[in-house]
Amino acid sequence: MKGHKDTVYAVAFSPDGRTLASVSDDHTVRLWDVSRPTHAAPLGPALTGHTDSVYAVAFSPDGQTLATAGADHTIRLWNVTDPRHPSALGEPLTGHTDYVYWLAFSPDGRTLASASRDHTVRLWHLPGTRLATPGPLDAVAFSPSGHLLATGGSDQGTKLWDVTDPALPRALAALAGTKGTVSSVAFSPNDRVLATSGADGAVRLWDVTDPRRARRLRVLGGHKGPVMRVVFSPNGRVLATASADHTVRLWNVTDPGRARALGVLQGHTDSVEALAFSPSGHVLASAGSDDTLRLWNTSNPAQPRLFRLAVQTDSGGIRAAAFSPDGHTLATASADHTVRLWNVTDSAHFARAGQPLTGHSSFVDSLTFSPDGRVLATGGDDRTVRLWDVSHPEHATAIGSALTGHGGPVNDTAFSPNGRVLATVADDRTLQLTRVSVGVAVQRVCVTTHNALTPQQWQQYLPDLPFRSLC
Repeated sequence: MKGHKDTVYAVAFSPDGRTLASVSDDHTVRLWDVSRPTHAAPLGPALTGHTDSVYAVAFSPDGQTLATAGADHTIRLWNVTDPRHPSALGEPLTGHTDYVYWLAFSPDGRTLASASRDHTVRLWHLPGTRLATPGPLDAVAFSPSGHLLATGGSDQGTKLWDVTDPALPRALAALAGTKGTVSSVAFSPNDRVLATSGADGAVRLWDVTDPRRARRLRVLGGHKGPVMRVVFSPNGRVLATASADHTVRLWNVTDPGRARALGVLQGHTDSVEALAFSPSGHVLASAGSDDTLRLWNTSNPAQPRLFRLAVQTDSGGIRAAAFSPDGHTLATASADHTVRLWNVTDSAHFARAGQPLTGHSSFVDSLTFSPDGRVLATGGDDRTVRLWDVSHPEHATAIGSALTGHGGPVNDTAFSPNGRVLATVADDRTLQLTRVSVGVAVQRVCVTTHNALTPQQWQQYLPDLPFRSLC
């Protein structure tokens, strides 16, 4: 098996024995199809990224992640769920100060150990579960019960997953029928109906009472362009849909099988990308590529009216929006790499809360509040997810460094109803479930505070727990 241009230092078989990984003095990693050993062949071009000799290689127990390390003092992670189309997972892991010679995953795949010539062994926490899908993913949503997850994207339509145990998600059903990419998915508050939308301009309602036997209830037509976002009102009686045709439509879905149009909201001059109901259901926020944020009074959904208009000059377009659980704050994500928080305590008071949140290095495509409203998660084209402490919106701050792991733009994010799991989907064809536990929070806060967590900072980040020194 030839391909490397210099010394080959290490090899490793994937758990299923069908793939071999090799690393070399030529700074590259190569994957080989060894399912038929007498006809072994390279799987695509060499993986590049290391800047010096690569000495160590290891597969995760599930075979979906490959770790490599070497003379550049870094560890790199690769998504090899489809070894014919591998991709880098986030930024290199740094910390060692000399050559890294050995790597090993723990049996559960959640910890990676590395050993170096700098006389240290390091343990790396790799939170979450990563699942491969046939194509890029654009949408994700938890059901209100938290037991079901829906994903949507290209080349696969909509999929339902059993996430009763987030560490062991199971595919339940694939919902066919959408032509083109599924751009948005949303569960009704009663857990029984799933709404999906996509590039074909139609909105589909599905009965998911029995997820394994999910059936289509109705197809809603009317939009003249791709439907970018769907969202149910808190009482589940109204469905709002936003489209590239510059409009928002409201639908009466009290009886999903007989859903009917209520009206069309007009005023946007470009594609409407973002849509969010307030917790009361009396306010609907819409925003899009025309740089405007509009608030609609939907107390009477049959006669909605515009009561607030804000312009984000030169934002490049507003790509996502979400209300906090208490309804007092609205968050918007923009193509200008920022997230803005708005005070919407009541219709008479609508203003920016604090300064824009900066940290992403590219478009911010998605955002979601934790169920308790204290944390905002954002995902962007820079392949990262960031967590923000928004318990005081006027003084919102980043929690630690960015979460990495995806090898492509992060298109959507969703917290589980109990707030313990963050689901993210990306162009790299992966669904990632990250455990957001107190332990992880403490670890990230310690990094943020340079290992000097004061009682005051403890109260800010972990107000429900008694103070103790952990860093």
